[in-house]
Amino acid sequence: MVKINSSFRINVPVPAAHEKFRPSNGTQGEAFMDDWCGCCGKYWECDIAARTLMHDIDHPAYPDEWTYGENGEACCTAYTDHVPEPVDVFTKDIFEEKEDL
Repeated sequence: MVKINSSFRINVPVPAAHEKFRPSNGTQGEAFMDDWCGCCGKYWECDIAARTLMHDIDHPAYPDEWTYGENGEACCTAYTDHVPEPVDVFTKDIFEEKEDL
């Protein structure tokens, strides 16, 4: 077992709750998007990730949804685990009653 000497720890400031989050590098961004975006019910209609890439964190269009939670962890406030039922717009309903022609 390796014991860590606490005198060598670096004091990193904990971000304030609801402060905007921006990944520090591509690896952190990919991990965040994998955790939050990849399993979100809004994945296919969401533009939050694109807006984080297009704008600086101080820009008014930078999304407020990527933020720090009360526990100091980055999160997305737009996340939902509700996945809408898919709608098949290409196949007619075979059980639909037909009108008399």
